[in-house]
Amino acid sequence: MGEAPQLSLNVGQTYGGVERPREGVANLTGVCRMMCRRVWGAKMPTNLHIDSDLLEQAQRLGLHRTKRETVNEALREYIQYRKRVQAVEAFGTIDFDPDYDYKKMRNAR
Repeated sequence: MGEAPQLSLNVGQTYGGVERPREGVANLTGVCRMMCRRVWGAKMPTNLHIDSDLLEQAQRLGLHRTKRETVNEALREYIQYRKRVQAVEAFGTIDFDPDYDYKKMRNAR
């Protein structure tokens, strides 16, 4: 990572679509978080209370070496599952065009 750019914002001024906090030193943390997300794309660590028995079982079943791998894989699988559910729910909501020729469209490329 490179050196952090110098940034000076006046009250109410925005950077990367995020407005600078209005006042007080307590808002400095918010500015730091905003800079991490907007400028460097850093991901902040998250503390979660996860059932240890479930986590251990998932780690064994998935053959994951770390808890992080286990949680990341579980989140990926959950997202894929929810997208499939949304796709199934979309059946019957899109009008069918009997004149549509997909083979003709394929050759048009």
